Amino acid sequence: MNSPAFEGPPTGDEMQHLLNAARANVLVEISAKPSARRTRWAVTGFVAAVLAFSAAGGAVATGMLNSGAVISESTTLAVPVPAFTPTDLIVTFTCLTPGSFTMIVSDHPNDPTHVACDHPGHPSTLTSEFHVTGPARARTVSIAASPGGTYSIDAEYVVRARFDYPTNAAGETFGMPESNATNLPDLRFVVGEDDHGKPVQGYIRSAEILAPAPSGLGSNLNWLAHQHEIYPHGQPLPMYASDGTSYVGTYWLYR
Repeated sequence: MNSPAFEGPPTGDEMQHLLNAARANVLVEISAKPSARRTRWAVTGFVAAVLAFSAAGGAVATGMLNSGAVISESTTLAVPVPAFTPTDLIVTFTCLTPGSFTMIVSDHPNDPTHVACDHPGHPSTLTSEFHVTGPARARTVSIAASPGGTYSIDAEYVVRARFDYPTNAAGETFGMPESNATNLPDLRFVVGEDDHGKPVQGYIRSAEILAPAPSGLGSNLNWLAHQHEIYPHGQPLPMYASDGTSYVGTYWLYR
């Protein structure tokens, strides 16, 4: 039986694109440094990366959600309907006092954002971006707050140009995750090691590294503890060329 053609690791323009994307992601994470702790179990492919800025690549709605108002209880707020069809909703959440908070955007009911603030007198701000689909319509943001926790929240719609991943012969997308993509690539670029222990570039399947569907923060922490018990030295995942079938090495996943 003939082996599938080996496409090899990325080189040239493709490699430079991946390095530029990785460098941009690192700079975004370094610039954020929020003092609030955030836990998010991303289970849909339509959630963009957490951003440390709110620059909008296109139209922005003039109507803001509850801009500047102080809230001291759990509530659900309606986001004003924009006059255009948005692609993303940017939500800025600010803890004003210590507490635990859970935020849910109506388009992503199974993807809660958990925020914990524990620095009295020092407000902490987190900005998240959510992909939205369909025409302009009423959407809501719900916040569950612990007793005594106060916060403020703002939101704005934006239109972003979407990034399309390259596709292999099997119809699978591959590359480095992009913040302005509508989903995760089927094959995610990583650097692991070949069978001789030498560094090698390749791809792992994104489905193999996603956390389970959220059923509460406690259960997910238990799941992580179980993963550490099963794989104390990291979980080995097979790496492939961009064709998704040609084996090139092993990537060790540390959760």
